[in-house]
Amino acid sequence: MKNSAIIKFFTFMIGRLLAIYNDSILEKLIDSVCNFFKEKAKGSIFCKFMADSEKSGNYWKNSFVFKAISSNVRFVLSLGNKFKSSLMNSKIVAFLDNILNISIKDYSKLSAAIILGSLVGMALNRGFDRINIILVVPLALITILTAFIPGTIKSVCSSSVVVKIFASLFNRYSVDTEENPIHKLKNLKSVMALLFVVGIIGGMISFVKFIIAIFAVIVVLLILNNTKIGIFLTVILAPIMPTMVCAGIVLLTTVSYYIGLMLGREKSYKVSQSGAFIIGFLAVAFFSSVTSFNISKSVQSFALYFVFALSYFLIVNNIKTKNQWYNLVVVSVLAGLLVGLYGVYQNFFVTATDTSWIDEDMFTGIKTRVYSTFDNPNVLGQYLVMSIPVAFALMWSERKIWAKTFYLGVTAVMGACLIFTWSRAAWIGIILAIGFYMVMKDRRWSALLVVALLIMPFVLPESILSRITSLGNMKDSSTAYRFSVWLSSLRMAGDYWLSGIGLGAGAFERVYQKYALNGAGFALHAHNFYIQLVVEMGILGIVLFAMMIISTYRKIISIKEKKSVNYNVALAMGGAILGYLFQGVAENLWYNYRMILLFFIYLGILNSGANLAGSKPVCTISADGIKE
Repeated sequence: MKNSAIIKFFTFMIGRLLAIYNDSILEKLIDSVCNFFKEKAKGSIFCKFMADSEKSGNYWKNSFVFKAISSNVRFVLSLGNKFKSSLMNSKIVAFLDNILNISIKDYSKLSAAIILGSLVGMALNRGFDRINIILVVPLALITILTAFIPGTIKSVCSSSVVVKIFASLFNRYSVDTEENPIHKLKNLKSVMALLFVVGIIGGMISFVKFIIAIFAVIVVLLILNNTKIGIFLTVILAPIMPTMVCAGIVLLTTVSYYIGLMLGREKSYKVSQSGAFIIGFLAVAFFSSVTSFNISKSVQSFALYFVFALSYFLIVNNIKTKNQWYNLVVVSVLAGLLVGLYGVYQNFFVTATDTSWIDEDMFTGIKTRVYSTFDNPNVLGQYLVMSIPVAFALMWSERKIWAKTFYLGVTAVMGACLIFTWSRAAWIGIILAIGFYMVMKDRRWSALLVVALLIMPFVLPESILSRITSLGNMKDSSTAYRFSVWLSSLRMAGDYWLSGIGLGAGAFERVYQKYALNGAGFALHAHNFYIQLVVEMGILGIVLFAMMIISTYRKIISIKEKKSVNYNVALAMGGAILGYLFQGVAENLWYNYRMILLFFIYLGILNSGANLAGSKPVCTISADGIKE
């Protein structure tokens, strides 16, 4: 790969272009413009606020909100101090703590009891159909093979060559491996007898559902054993699994974290400025829900807002090393790869698409708009705009050629999927995201980006160019409909700007009918994220959301390790958020609830990475008190 003629050519061309740019009139012009604004802004209140990440957060430390957080966490920590000794002696806690240190042979015995019981249950119910047999045979083979494997799951994984090769993609930093003695499973025969009976019941009812339930129980036990497992599962499953499954995993992970606080596994709780604004945002959302025009629907929406916001706090408080953080970033990118691959598959092998997504009179060449796991191409576009810059940053940061090539391929797959969404806002969003990242990395790229934008109309396919230039064309039914909904929603916002009408489509649909204009008699949301926030939560909602975003960019600015991969990825995420927010002009970004979860996950990863790269949280709550 190092000797590739293509790579040598592009390296040579970029080098020549940068050499020409250095000390050129264009560079001097850009520098003079940048320096002019820099000097003018130097003494402004806004710049001082953005630059000072420590002192400006002090004002809320004595607030009611902060005291509520502090008392809540310190109460849990104090409970842990009182009951830790009795909890630590609990057999259940001992099992959870050693779930990965139990002999694989013991697990194979438990598996054998379940399978034998299931076979008896199927025999009693005459349930030996093809699906059950297909499922039983491989499970039985795995059980037999694992009966001969010495050691524990942890020891086998740490010594596996395949696992080590795969782990090299993740472990950018050195990792100290722990060696724990094999934990003996007490009352093994009694547990086997119990599982045999449970297997009989499962085989009689539904073996497939029974096995799914067994795997669900295993996942629950693993999350309760280690909060980080729940966090990693949340990140990789958020763009793939249904909303309620994701909510269940976040709640279970939160329970695991609080158990960790009580048992002394976790000793402190970080509170950052972004976290404070998130709590304030949730408080306003709660008030909006209980005063809603449709209280039941709005409270349901708030419950999901609240649960998904917990993912931010879980990530910030549990990802404590650079290696854990880097692995989480890689996992998020791999999830994007899966989503992208499925979207590309849809484009070539799934021809049916919702006709409401395409104006067939204007865009006769578009037959399919992919939606992958999100049920809507525009929502998929929002997700990809957040994911592609991170993969691009990993590709940029990698030193190993094979890893750099891998992330280049991941970026290409997601980029192709983004094209196949035919989402105009997403296309412009990704240009903004990548442009922000490259200019912030080295402002010399700004000249090349300007050149690229100028030649783009001459190299893009006509179908893509016509799609982009149709933005604002009122002949496009989609644009005309959005414009009518915006005007109607602005009228709503004008009347309810103080308190809002309540969260969710239920409240919006009920009130919208009074304000609807011709051409948009029905709408479930405002098709503009910012108007939607004012309509739902009033002016405080959009102000607190803006403060969340501003505090996030302050985190990026405050990172001290400017050459670290943390800063590199943080810049990419900053660009991704910029592109994502641009899409909010034409879309309600949170209409799909999983996008709320993904938004808070991204904030959590960004803030966690910044903390590990030298940007400290405002304070830390521990059993001993509050520390600066």
